[in-house]
Amino acid sequence: MLVIAYERASDHIEDEVQTIDNGHLRAGLDVKLPLDQMVTKYAQATKTAIQQRGKAVAKSDQEEVKGKPVERLLTEKIVEMNYKRIVTVTADIAFMHRLTELILMGNELACLPSAIGLLGNLQILSLGRNKLRELPDCFAKMDKLVELRLEGNKLKRLPVSMSKMISLRELDISGNCFKELPRFLANISSLTVLDACRNKIECIPAELLQVRNLRRILLDGNPLLLRDSDLSKRMNQKTHSQNKLLTLQELAGQRLICDDVSIKIKSIMPFRIEELLASTERCCHCYGPIFRERWHYEGRIVRRHERDLPVEYRMCQPHWTHEVSRIRSMFTVLPSTPESIIALLRHRDRPVYH
Repeated sequence: MLVIAYERASDHIEDEVQTIDNGHLRAGLDVKLPLDQMVTKYAQATKTAIQQRGKAVAKSDQEEVKGKPVERLLTEKIVEMNYKRIVTVTADIAFMHRLTELILMGNELACLPSAIGLLGNLQILSLGRNKLRELPDCFAKMDKLVELRLEGNKLKRLPVSMSKMISLRELDISGNCFKELPRFLANISSLTVLDACRNKIECIPAELLQVRNLRRILLDGNPLLLRDSDLSKRMNQKTHSQNKLLTLQELAGQRLICDDVSIKIKSIMPFRIEELLASTERCCHCYGPIFRERWHYEGRIVRRHERDLPVEYRMCQPHWTHEVSRIRSMFTVLPSTPESIIALLRHRDRPVYH
């Protein structure tokens, strides 16, 4: 069932107390009583008025859900409660296994229970214009979700489990606090519309341009770096901010990957080496493996969807540094990567892009 906490009953407390104070005869008070008895009856009358008001609010809210009691929400397929000042949703929502549409726009939700990820039949989830700062990492099982609306919140990142939402077509994260778009969105091959307007995004990851079905990327209201000089300066800052010297353990991990022996000796591998191999990601140019925080960044302005987009390329090495070398690199032999490692990067539980 959908269990919701309201603040609306408390909004009328002061009004009820003021009414009793101005006309205490209506509340059954006798002005000739001693002061202590009068205070006691005053408190009782106030409590009774608040309880009655709370019951009236609860009843009206219950009637707003199509006039049905809360228990019958177990069999509901569509729940729409917009601008009801809802402050929390409990884990009991997991029992609404038939739910296909959950629309809770314009409320005061600050967090969501992880149990929301158990709504396996959910197709539309609308949580726009709330107060969400983060989302639970529970979206892996929501494989039927087609539309997810998160506009007008305070989100800075998305959970990695969203990369497994194989049916997601429309994602709206406009009006939040994102400074960059998550690269793992490139793993959602079904995505067709991405609305990221009114954030703090300066450029988009090159991996998103490789999503075949992605037809629209909306970025209005972002501080996009649309000048080559600004984009190049930003990429140089990101590249030089990283420590380029590899440790001996990282060099050993690279050698294991290149020799295609990492899987064979995993049972006897030191934990630190195994941890390094687990952090391996993929270069957006040659698709070869590289460890986190060892990236080389390059940027270029790309024309897409009738507008210019600043694109960030995250590579394992400087495959190219300007447009001429980029075109030349398209005709050069890429570094050899064992097929088993490529398959491991593609099909392991953790997504390729982060």
